Amino acid sequence: MEDLFGGFNPSQYDEEARREWGTSEALVESDKRTRRYTPDDWKALGAEQASIYEDAYSALKAGKAPSDAGVMDIAERHRMSIDRWFYPCGHGMHRRLAAVYEGDVRFWERIDKHGEGLTSFLVEAIRTNAARQRTEGD
Repeated sequence: MEDLFGGFNPSQYDEEARREWGTSEALVESDKRTRRYTPDDWKALGAEQASIYEDAYSALKAGKAPSDAGVMDIAERHRMSIDRWFYPCGHGMHRRLAAVYEGDVRFWERIDKHGEGLTSFLVEAIRTNAARQRTEGD
């Protein structure tokens, strides 16, 4: 796993995740899905996430705002990637996940490895995208 995630082994946080989220539907579903992933699946997931982070960082460097439609589209790709690979991730869940990214230095460091300031930018894009979805859905 560490080879696939650049030295990071997500399984080291299994016990913490169970303490924090117990038997939440999201955790149960994530466990169910990820247990059957092959090394190639993990590589595809990593490549997909890296592409999302790269695009978000490019937008940040280009001076785009998190509220820019293209940036919100990147946040939507991020949400859909989580939905596809781990658990159903509606916009409310995505906002809660953004709060975790913002509040846990471990996530902050992992995301900012793709570019300084990316975590804050992505968090705001996730929140803005979720608000856009509420507006468009009304």
